[in-house]
Order: sequence, then structure tokens, then C-alpha cells
Amino acid sequence: MGFVGGIVANVGYVLIMLLLSGIVTLFMEAKRYEKAEMKREHKVSRIIGWFNIALAIMLFLINWIYGKLTM
Repeated sequence: MGFVGGIVANVGYVLIMLLLSGIVTLFMEAKRYEKAEMKREHKVSRIIGWFNIALAIMLFLINWIYGKLTM
């Protein structure tokens, strides 16, 4: 696709990577820390996981809205 105003126009790969890393962090890393009774690491890994998922959703919505406005 190319660049549009310095922002990559095709953000599909970024969305997939953010979503997958968020899911892996939530379901694998957070549970591992919880079993090891590492409370601080468990909390931080949950925050990072949810942040990645929320960022993926926001980027998807921004990309979708931008696509609708430029049609």
C-alpha cells in the first residue's frame, strides 16, 4: 500500500501482532506468574496484555473510520 502522511496505510499485520501478543501475555504469561505467586509480575503482565488488545481494537477502529471517510 505505502505511506499516507507518514503512517503506514496497511496496518493489518500490526493489528494481528498486537492482538496475538496481548492474548499470549494474558493467557500464558499471567497464568505462569500467578502459579509462581509473583503478584507484581502477574499484575504487570495483565496490564500489558489488556493494553495490547485495547490498542489493537483502537487501531482497527481508527483504520476503519479513516477508510470510510476517504471513500
